[in-house]
Amino acid sequence: MIRLDIGLTFPGTAEKAFEFYSSIFGEKVQDLIRFDSEFMNNMDIPEKDRDKLAYVMLKIGEDILDADDTLDMNGPAPVPGSMMSIVIRADDKAEATRIFNALASSGTVKTPLEDQFWGAYFGALNDRFGVGWAIRYDYPR
Repeated sequence: MIRLDIGLTFPGTAEKAFEFYSSIFGEKVQDLIRFDSEFMNNMDIPEKDRDKLAYVMLKIGEDILDADDTLDMNGPAPVPGSMMSIVIRADDKAEATRIFNALASSGTVKTPLEDQFWGAYFGALNDRFGVGWAIRYDYPR
């Protein structure tokens, strides 16, 4: 069964935004990972960006809202109205690969679909219509 989640990208304000959302929905922020975490040691993250969030998640009922902060080295900061993508949570790697490849056809891959340090098979893209998608399969923990 495929799940749709909402993924947000912030210009350095993800932590404050998720503190705000947590207070509204009464749920605890989960999986908060900064760019200065041990997982990111092999990445060349500028010092001024190391306190930004690489990933944060808030479970709201059965749904998931997740986010990250963009880094200056990845291009212009998102502007209000362009900070969201649709997240597909696939049941297995094959399904994730099929969906990713289909959506990427004539689109632009932002993050190649591959294993990530946080335990997911993940990739991000803009489809041919400019819609942002993130495809992921989470390995069992």
